[in-house]
Amino acid sequence: GKIMDRYFEFQHNVKMLEEEPTQESGTLMVMHGLPFAGKTEFADKIARQNHNVIAIHLADIKNSYPGGNAYQICKSMIIAALVEGKSVVYDGMNLSRETRLDLLSTARQVEPKQCIIYNLKADTELLRKIAEIHGFDMESFDGMFDLYNRNHIDPETEGWDAIKNIDQNQYIKNTYPEIAAATETESGDQDDVIIL
Repeated sequence: GKIMDRYFEFQHNVKMLEEEPTQESGTLMVMHGLPFAGKTEFADKIARQNHNVIAIHLADIKNSYPGGNAYQICKSMIIAALVEGKSVVYDGMNLSRETRLDLLSTARQVEPKQCIIYNLKADTELLRKIAEIHGFDMESFDGMFDLYNRNHIDPETEGWDAIKNIDQNQYIKNTYPEIAAATETESGDQDDVIIL
């Protein structure tokens, strides 16, 4: 499909530009956060607001290339875009330190302008409720939550140029008002919420 055509086009351009680098690399922006924290929407918003930014979604690559190594394809696409002088927003959970370090070392090969990570935070109970409603495997969610808590982003040892902490609670409450209302009622924040 379209994504694979673009991937092969990127691969071709990387080979050409490795031989003759002609322009300055762009910026790498990496999403970080738990499922349902709004990473995809946030990445798309950045790409929509900036004409020189390409959004690369790990989930889209996984869906378009089943059985392939989606992460490796994404890394190739990131490098190709940076070499073309474009900026990239990479959408994945990126919960493990190893993944983040791998993304950084991959990007640093082409000397990007900067590498920024967006840490999207949200109330865990709210995210759990959303995950349950979407039929997400809760044991898997709990494992991701544990990984998220154990692998805090450390700018000094990881090497990010900037870490931007984004509070996604209001976004989630706007997107899932019925879940937010139920969560607030359960916690006692609101007594007179009626869910129909």
